[in-house]
Amino acid sequence: MIFTNHYNLPEFLVRALTSSHYSRGESDISVTQLIGPAYQRKLAVENEGIQDVSQLLPAFIGTAVHEKLERSYKPGTLAEERLFMKVRGWTISGQFDLIEEPTLWDHKVTSVWAYILGGKIEWERQTNLLRVLALNKFVETGDERYKVDKLSINVMFKDFAKQKAKSPDYPPAPAAVVEVPVWDIDHATEYLFERVKAHQDPNPPPCTDEERWSTGNVYALKRFGRKSAIKLFDQKFEAEAALKDKDSSHFVEFRPPTYKRCEDFCPVSHCCPTFSETTKDLF
Repeated sequence: MIFTNHYNLPEFLVRALTSSHYSRGESDISVTQLIGPAYQRKLAVENEGIQDVSQLLPAFIGTAVHEKLERSYKPGTLAEERLFMKVRGWTISGQFDLIEEPTLWDHKVTSVWAYILGGKIEWERQTNLLRVLALNKFVETGDERYKVDKLSINVMFKDFAKQKAKSPDYPPAPAAVVEVPVWDIDHATEYLFERVKAHQDPNPPPCTDEERWSTGNVYALKRFGRKSAIKLFDQKFEAEAALKDKDSSHFVEFRPPTYKRCEDFCPVSHCCPTFSETTKDLF
């Protein structure tokens, strides 16, 4: 990985951010990698990634929070354990944060925006795959502490604003608990096998719009002289219908899709032909 420092962060912080001790153990792929795009992983294997050190800060803060929380667990608690399972010839690994029977907990330091949207779909996929690994450990060992049937996310907000807390959709406190839908174990296991198969494909298809975190087409109802949109619509006909009720100072502005993962979070977007073609289309 090639690290850049576009914002001139101090050298001591750069050293701290780039000194990662993460390891997926003796495995071929981790749960976190599995739920990610297979095409992105292929590019990362074949090319050296580029990432600005500023993008490492959220993970750095998350690690510090995890370490602090771990000190508060009761003695003998199952915590920060990496589990392993064989699937299609690969060793899969995944690390849970905490199991308090019968709940598997995952800690997230994230934005209020992610919470308002109901929690990222990646959270649901990740925790359900971790449950598969935990139940596999139960079958192998007979240890009923791994017999998980509930999934919860302990969410801590990095951008909580108290003045917004009175809004009905806004969290009332800087932390919240998100209950994750528990998949049928057959469905979860099938999804696990499908993801392993996708990553074993030597030529996976390009990332989907969902994997690229596409905003989709957006139609903004605007007024001349005002910078921000009055309202955003997914469909053109909805925006045009709203425009009919407005005077001639209003208009509809089309905004092409943006791809948040590609633009801000993918270390191999610089060598991705799909992203290059997308960027070219914007100019």
